[in-house]
Amino acid sequence: MSLLKIIETGKVSNTLIILIVIVSSTLLFANQEFIIRLKMVEFMKDYGKWVGIAFLVSSGFLLLVILSYLWKGLSAIWYGWKYDKLIVDSLNTLDPDEQSALREFIFNASTVALPLTNPAVASLVNKRIIYQASSHGGMSYGEICFNYTMTSKARSMLRLPMIGLPNKDPNDLNEAEKLFINNNRPAFILKYARW
Repeated sequence: MSLLKIIETGKVSNTLIILIVIVSSTLLFANQEFIIRLKMVEFMKDYGKWVGIAFLVSSGFLLLVILSYLWKGLSAIWYGWKYDKLIVDSLNTLDPDEQSALREFIFNASTVALPLTNPAVASLVNKRIIYQASSHGGMSYGEICFNYTMTSKARSMLRLPMIGLPNKDPNDLNEAEKLFINNNRPAFILKYARW
């Protein structure tokens, strides 16, 4: 097992390593009077080089632990930024079928029954914009349908122009805009809608 794996799995207690660093650095770098008061003069003569080795090894190990934590934290920040950018890019490049499917989440419900094999649904799942909200599906009109929900990240980043709507409150749409939405609903939504 590599040293980094040992650090990551926590097989060596970080508290023990910190204790070894503190004790060995105290014995190595304290002034002579302090060593005399601790009655460690004879010990340091006999084992001083081993205390030095313990200090170097434990300090290096502690440095690796700190760097590992920093790497994980920075990686999480970077992957979060990259994920946000991926979602925004995906929302900005939706095709008309994907846009009409997402409009259902805005106007009808937070969870919508969609066919599993539909290309627009599969694309939205692959883009991490929607996810399957239930593991239980049902057969309707010869297709398997599951309940899907928008991811919270996609919902927070979605702007109405991204799905072909004017940038205003959905309740303030005029009749022409409502007619456009109804005429541009995907066929599978009309087939499986329950209203």
